[in-house]
Amino acid sequence: MIINLQFTYIIFFFIITTAISIYLYKKAAGTLSLEKLGPISLTFYFLYFLSYLGTTLLNLRLANHSMMRYMRHWQMVTDAFFIISALMIIFPGVIILCNKIFKYDPLTYQEYRTKKLSSKSSEDAQFTTMVLASIVCIAAVIFVFVKLGTEHNPYLAMIRGGSKDQLAVLRNVIANEFTRISGYIKNIFALTMTPFLSYVAYVHLRNTKEKRWLVLFIILFMFSNMMVFYNLQKATLVMYWLNFIVLSLIYGDRVKVKYLIAFGLIGFITLNLMYYFISKVELSKLLSADNPIFSRLFITTPMGFLLHLEVFTYRMLPLAGASLPKIISAPLFGFSEVIRSSSVVMQSVNFIGERSGQAGVYNGLFLGEAYANFQIPGIWIAMIHVPIVFFLLNMIFTRLPKTAINVSLFSYLTVAFLLTLHGGYADYVFNMIWAIVVVASILMGVFSNLLDKLIFEKRQSKNENEIV
Repeated sequence: MIINLQFTYIIFFFIITTAISIYLYKKAAGTLSLEKLGPISLTFYFLYFLSYLGTTLLNLRLANHSMMRYMRHWQMVTDAFFIISALMIIFPGVIILCNKIFKYDPLTYQEYRTKKLSSKSSEDAQFTTMVLASIVCIAAVIFVFVKLGTEHNPYLAMIRGGSKDQLAVLRNVIANEFTRISGYIKNIFALTMTPFLSYVAYVHLRNTKEKRWLVLFIILFMFSNMMVFYNLQKATLVMYWLNFIVLSLIYGDRVKVKYLIAFGLIGFITLNLMYYFISKVELSKLLSADNPIFSRLFITTPMGFLLHLEVFTYRMLPLAGASLPKIISAPLFGFSEVIRSSSVVMQSVNFIGERSGQAGVYNGLFLGEAYANFQIPGIWIAMIHVPIVFFLLNMIFTRLPKTAINVSLFSYLTVAFLLTLHGGYADYVFNMIWAIVVVASILMGVFSNLLDKLIFEKRQSKNENEIV
């Protein structure tokens, strides 16, 4: 490590930016307390620790990553550092401005957390609705594994002792197994709605303490874990578990720091076991300072952003809107198919791995896809647009009735939005899966109310008349 003038300057700028960002985020979110986390305050921790810190370490040459070998223009790391420094200030700044324009008190979220759960329909109607929806989704999960069979079943491949490369190829083979109708069944009912229903069942269980909700939750929890890990992708499993923490916070729990630390340790141990058994990482490496989880958590996203800057500055022409959903890119830009920047980056830097099926996509900070499509103007647009999306999410849901479905949807979208900060910008423009979950939630609420009026209210009235 060489300490020179540039090194000192970067450290100084990093400290100043951190101080300003914390001050602005406290105004934007009302609090940054770990025990009272919400959608806005969570963005600070996600951006700071998973993007800004890693970018700073790369700029100071204090971190390594396997993808660094694909960088040819390392002066871009300084550009990335200043771009993300600006993001750490602009993001809360935009939310503060929205708070003033819409006269929204950020402490409204904390008041929402203390409210009791409400409902427009009876518990029987809601349980019946959930059981019917669960049957459909569990059937979809069973369909997925039946279609995979024994040859392409990732769990069996792992038990057989498949190599790291074989499992990587299998993941890509699985992705191509499901097309059109089977793909919709897998993505919508099995992979998305089954976990979402487990969140709703969890909230009902917390609220009622009834055994029937416990049984339904356990069943949905088992099938959800089996499904979100069906292709041995660790990220989706972590996302599923993380949702329960956010769900508990929104429900009203005051999560103690010691529990967060315990969850972090359990997660760290679990991820190490996954790397050992699935990725075939040597135990000596897992126990060393070169642990891949550190690199995965703190350096992977900054490297993804750097490679986006590298590829779409020196190697590829801008995508010019091709990454946006087809319903937007087709009429506005004339594209017949969606081209995600993460796929283009992987093809550019690791063509052999991509063609062999061992490499998939390389995501980075959401600003990367914005730059890939619209260059510098895209970065500025994304810096303003995405915090507005988070603000609207927070404001809308804290003004809706606090029902089990609304709380679950609030949590689901919060986690989805947070993880997409280190994914693609196009999803914030329009994401079909998110829209389907919202529509499904509305339909479940409507069906539950109709069921209550048509069956359970009449049954209750009949029982009362018989008593009289």
